[in-house]
Amino acid sequence: MARDALAIDGAAVARIARGATASALCGALAGGALALARGRPALAATYAVSVTANAGAIGGAYATAVEACARARDGARDAATHGAAGALVGGASARARWGRRAMAVGACAGAALAASARATVTAVTTARAGDDARAFPTWSPIQRAGDGEDERALVERAAKARRGELTAREEAATRDAYLRWKMRRADRG
Repeated sequence: MARDALAIDGAAVARIARGATASALCGALAGGALALARGRPALAATYAVSVTANAGAIGGAYATAVEACARARDGARDAATHGAAGALVGGASARARWGRRAMAVGACAGAALAASARATVTAVTTARAGDDARAFPTWSPIQRAGDGEDERALVERAAKARRGELTAREEAATRDAYLRWKMRRADRG
């Protein structure tokens, strides 16, 4: 049991790394744009490095908090999970910047921002996929399945994964089922 507690979840580490990297890249662009907007093009590199460090740290902390909250909620990655992670990071960031009195405001702002961003991303993703029940999640190399009873069940589970209704274990099982289905389909030729 202790061995399982110390096991590293590679997918979680990859999600945290992607979140921190994306935040750092956005910070670099925002820092450079901020320097240009303030009329200080000579300091663009300094601004970019400074904002990159801050955005990368906050993005990494947020991604880590999302993973921790998702584990606490049995793998659910919905607006509530992101809101809780936003509250943790927002409260900690506000305390670091403005002191203990700002923690509650920072937590509320972080929760509202993170939950609304997650709800918006979910709405846009759902609207993009439409009501097509045959669409697979983004991790799938194919986006549509053929007819058949086995494919229908797989498509239903994939739709639940896309909506974030599956736990991390169920999503992994869906991926494994998809790979088995793909191998059977390849054998049929």
